[in-house]
Amino acid sequence: MPYNDSWYRVADVRLGLLPNIEVHKQVYRGETWYVLQHPGSAKYFRVRPEGYRFICALTPDRTVAEVWREALGRDPEHAPDQGEVVNLLVQLHHANLLFFRSQGDQEAIFDRFRQQRGRERFGQLLALLYLKIPLWNPERFLNRTRGLLTPLFAPPMLLLWGAAMLMFGKLAVEHWEQLWVAGQGLLAPSNLPLLYACVFVLKLFHEMAHAIVCKRYGGQVHSMGLMFIVFTPLPYIDASASWSMRNRWQRAYVGAAGMIIELLFASGAMLVWLYTGPGIINSLAFNLILAGSVSALLFNGNPLLRFDAYYILSDLAELPNLYQKSAAQWLYYGDRFLFG
Repeated sequence: MPYNDSWYRVADVRLGLLPNIEVHKQVYRGETWYVLQHPGSAKYFRVRPEGYRFICALTPDRTVAEVWREALGRDPEHAPDQGEVVNLLVQLHHANLLFFRSQGDQEAIFDRFRQQRGRERFGQLLALLYLKIPLWNPERFLNRTRGLLTPLFAPPMLLLWGAAMLMFGKLAVEHWEQLWVAGQGLLAPSNLPLLYACVFVLKLFHEMAHAIVCKRYGGQVHSMGLMFIVFTPLPYIDASASWSMRNRWQRAYVGAAGMIIELLFASGAMLVWLYTGPGIINSLAFNLILAGSVSALLFNGNPLLRFDAYYILSDLAELPNLYQKSAAQWLYYGDRFLFG
């Protein structure tokens, strides 16, 4: 079993998992994982069974070294080595999932990771271009309206929505030339307020759809507000509780709900646009068509961008941290085939 240079810093520390941590069991590609969730935050931590067993054995009554030696004696083949224990404790500490018997030892344990935390803080400063301001806790509203809203997202409703989207696609193809001509004035100064209003309303319903489906499968949604993307305010809802759901199809449905609603709005707007004459209603309908279809298909529906489709693909392919794994895979291909 390899030794780790930082082991002496954690060996005599007494710590444990916070007692209010929620644990969710998930299966990825036949392998069992445990998701740890702090109820007071939106932070989640995924760990393998051997790491989870080690975490559960931690207690302020014993040192980390004592717990590790016990795990090594019980199952030497699957027990984590010293480096894995150090990394595990650091990640749990960053996720605020641990409490310490001695707070004085805490800073010394994680000294080697201070530079990384500094980079994280610098990244938060850069995030001023993507600022989120929470304004409302929708949990009570969702609980009161659960019987009314969640049936709208029952599986049979998907058939109705699918039919509406097929109709939208058929009409879009049949009237492509009209859509193209009407789109020439999309970015005209007189149309920009209408376009922004349509995007804002669609984004509001998009986010609420995530929340309603999350609530349908037992998740909690405690944060709603405005996010500023390059100083442009748009609504957001934190439906990250879906990450702890055991069923991958439920997680994928939460991710897809927003796109479904946007395409449904675009389908209805297509009918309004075709059967109304020039005027404000016709212009609003056209902007809804463009905003709903472009947002749903080119942005949220693009798995190459880290929006809804990316997380849906990650869930259905059972590949957590897909972005990091794919980046590492491409680096491997470059090292092997380009540089030998």
